[in-house]
Amino acid sequence: MVQLNISTIINKLNPLLENSSILKIGQNLKYDIIVLKQNGFSTISSYDDTMLMSYILFAGLHNHNLDYLAQAYLK
Repeated sequence: MVQLNISTIINKLNPLLENSSILKIGQNLKYDIIVLKQNGFSTISSYDDTMLMSYILFAGLHNHNLDYLAQAYLK
């Protein structure tokens, strides 16, 4: 298996990550943002985090991890 060159990936993804007109959605993005920054990627602009949205809407009612949210909302 051939691994892609990290600088090639960074050069292709950074314009997307920096573009505020493209909404990026993920689960627990705080962790992903830390890992991306440590590896030379740009700051992500315009994003939503499903874990944070779940916590804000239903703070003490249930778990907010991806397994629970997928089962609860997608069956």
